Order: sequence, then C-alpha cells, then structure tokens
Amino acid sequence: MTTPTPTDLWHHYGRTRATTDRTVPDRFRWAWDQGTGPGAELLGELTGRCVADLGAGSARHAAHLTVHHQPERVDAVDSSPAQHAMATDLYGHLAPRLRLVHADVVRHLRTTPGAYDVLYSLFGAADFTDPRTVLPAAAEALRRGGRLVISTLGHYLNGNPAEADVIHADIATKTPAGAPTTMRRWVLQEQVWTKLLADAGLGDITVDTLPPATDGPRAAETLLLCARRPLSGHPGGPSGVRLLRYRTRSRCGSDHRRHSPGGTDGGVSICVGTTERGAWRRPVPTWLPRRQTTTSASCEVNTKKGLLTWDFSQKSASPSFVGTAGFEPTTP
Repeated sequence: MTTPTPTDLWHHYGRTRATTDRTVPDRFRWAWDQGTGPGAELLGELTGRCVADLGAGSARHAAHLTVHHQPERVDAVDSSPAQHAMATDLYGHLAPRLRLVHADVVRHLRTTPGAYDVLYSLFGAADFTDPRTVLPAAAEALRRGGRLVISTLGHYLNGNPAEADVIHADIATKTPAGAPTTMRRWVLQEQVWTKLLADAGLGDITVDTLPPATDGPRAAETLLLCARRPLSGHPGGPSGVRLLRYRTRSRCGSDHRRHSPGGTDGGVSICVGTTERGAWRRPVPTWLPRRQTTTSASCEVNTKKGLLTWDFSQKSASPSFVGTAGFEPTTP
C-alpha cells in the first residue's frame, strides 16, 4: 500500500473493509448509517459534468458516480497517503474518468477556480477542515450555477448537541503506530452551517435532516446541506448592491443641483443596501464629500467588500451607477 507517516491519522480507516469488499458500490447514500435517505440525484444531472469528492477516503462514492452516472470526470481528493493508496488499489482501473488526487483539499480547490460543476463532501473535508477555510475555497472552485452538497453529523455520536458557534471538537483516533491521539472535527448546528455557506458567497441554501434508520450507540442524525454558486456575482461577497436613497447637504443650504466654486456644496449622503441571494441586508448610510465637475459629481463608497462609485448628474434627481471593485451591482 504505502509507507505510513506519523501524521496520517486516517491510516487505519476502512482497511478491514478494503480486504473483503473491492466492488464498486451500486448505491450512493448520504446518511450516516448509509441505510436510508436520498441518493446521487441530489447532485443533479451529472452527464458530462466535472465533479469532485472532497475528502474522498477510499473513493467508494466517487467510484459509484464514475460507473453508474456519466460524468466527464470525478476527482476523488484526499490528503491522507493511506487513503489515497487504498483508493488507487481499489479503483485505479477506473482512470481517467476517475482521477485520484492526493492533495490537501483546500489547496486543491484554490488552484482550480471555476473548474467544477458539482462538489460534495460526504462526512469528508467539510467535517474535518475549518469550514471558514474550505467553504470559500469550494465556492471559488465551482462554476457559476454549480452545486455543493454536504452531509455532516447533526449531533455528536455520544448524543451531545452540535455546536452553536464555529467550534471544533478534538475526537479520539490513533496514529499509524496505534498510539492514541486526537483530530479536529466540526459538528455544527444548522443555522451555523447556513451562515457559513452564505458568508462564502453561496446561495439557494437548503437543509434537510435525515434520522437514523436504527437506534444504537453510534446512531446519529445527518444534516444534508445543499447550496449553489450564484449565476452572477462574486463568491465571498454580495451578489448585488443598490442605492436605496441619497440626498445632498450644503453648508449654505443650497440645492444639490447648484454648485459653488467656493465649496459651499458640502457633499452627498447615500444609503447603500447590499443583497445576497435575494435577501436585502440593512442599508448603511454613508456621508462623503462631493467632488463635482461642470457636469457631474462622483461619489465613492469604500465598503468591506469593495469600492462603489456613482455619478450624480446636476440635472437629475437620481444618480447613475458607474462601477465597482468586488461587486456586480443592481443599477439604482
């Protein structure tokens, strides 16, 4: 297989099954117990699509998609040398449509912007990588309209509730030599996940809960999260901005259509609202000096996400949008 490394905490995972079951699975299940719930249809139409399994392990689910659906390619990405070697031994013969990628998931996503139609994590990288890092990277790696699906634990396996903040737990595992150690896992509540997905610039977010098929000491609910990269806009920032209202103010009380070379026109007050996935955020009033020429005034708003610029015609009661950095705006 491969020479174990001291830091490969996935060295033992799936090894027993790999010696007895070398088949390509005939079904795809999202639930923790793999017994019930929806299947690959949640990924949408896969024919001719580029897909990646994030934290693929031995690549069983990726192999199923390769054989039973007609994708252009499925990339099974995993950072564990042992898991990558196991996947190569089991399913290396499915190349080139199944590509086994030995890489850190976040690093791989950052080097493949806009490369994928579908990304999924089935108790994979989204569970064991800081979601504040992996979700923005996934959003950037998706093509516009591309889909991300995540299955993750709805609560801890010992029955404790999921976290109400972005906090990891240290869970028990073993080194390749068998010594006890821990690894990080993120078990988060539904509203925490949805905020993280939204903050990453993803939209059309849905959450379903899959109950366990049976009771038992390791039975758990599954949170099933689906999201898309918007068809327009920029991942990681709002998909639109709109000037909700504006007014000018003069030290001398002059009307905004008048301009004094002496600088009595004091500036313009604007109220900008941003939107993500159709939901307007609270507008932010901003007061800025007004820079005028003989025909127009320019107003810039430097936000956390980018620079907004409007022109204010002296003959018009409404401004016209000029341009931004980091936004795709709705023209006021």
